[in-house]
Amino acid sequence: MIYIRLSLIEWASNYSNNEHKIISSRHTIVQITTLVGVAISGSLITYLSHLGIDLREFIVTLACLMGLLMFWPQGVSVTFESNTKFKIFSKDSVLIKVAISSLLLGFLVSLYEPLIPVFIKNVIPQLGLVSIYTTICGVLTVLGSLWMTRERITSNSVYFLSFFALPLGVTFIVSTRFSYIYKYLITIVMFSLLYPAYFQLRDVYEYDLIQNLHIPKPMIVAVSQTSLMFGDSAGTPISSWVFEKRGYDPLIIYYGIFSICIAVVFFIMWRNTFQKTVKPNIKN
Repeated sequence: MIYIRLSLIEWASNYSNNEHKIISSRHTIVQITTLVGVAISGSLITYLSHLGIDLREFIVTLACLMGLLMFWPQGVSVTFESNTKFKIFSKDSVLIKVAISSLLLGFLVSLYEPLIPVFIKNVIPQLGLVSIYTTICGVLTVLGSLWMTRERITSNSVYFLSFFALPLGVTFIVSTRFSYIYKYLITIVMFSLLYPAYFQLRDVYEYDLIQNLHIPKPMIVAVSQTSLMFGDSAGTPISSWVFEKRGYDPLIIYYGIFSICIAVVFFIMWRNTFQKTVKPNIKN
């Protein structure tokens, strides 16, 4: 993932007219390929099962195919210049802000996104319908991802990321006033549409930081991805425990409060940095 992001940063810097679109398109492509891959793998597993083929051979074959990543296009350097000096733990270091932001965003997404099939099953017990509605959520995520690539949004990434997190949190809290089914419907649909912003706009503002502050690309990408993974691994166990012990209402209330807090903290933390380095480009 780090190498892929570095490659996209390198390509984007060579195509300045579409740099934000290139950076923000990564998550869109991931969502589309995930949808297609799940459909293909599910069909293959069902077909191979009917043929009596051992699925272990199929899994080993897929694992071997991952070796194709070794042939990723070359040309992106991941080395540091010998005279590079950047204090990671200095008081006003941008890298600390990057780490905290990625940690919080990873935690925010993992609190809800992995449990969407469970939430759907809680309303619709039929397994076949659960699969269909989960796929629909994936389509909504793709549509949301495509919308997030608009120039007006990507050119003001920090502001729009905070803006999306704020109404999402408010919607989660207010939805507890609705009936059982509508409560699930509103929160799942809103989350599926808006959560791509957390990944796409994060990639964009980190790219802007690299371009304007001249931070070494491997350093900022490595710190960001590592922090995101820590946050991503912590959210789901907590939300699973809350959902199992307390139910859906407390979970979405906690999520809503946390989302609003992150929106405020994120805006305050990055506002001054981007006012000094990356001027907003709001177009009519």
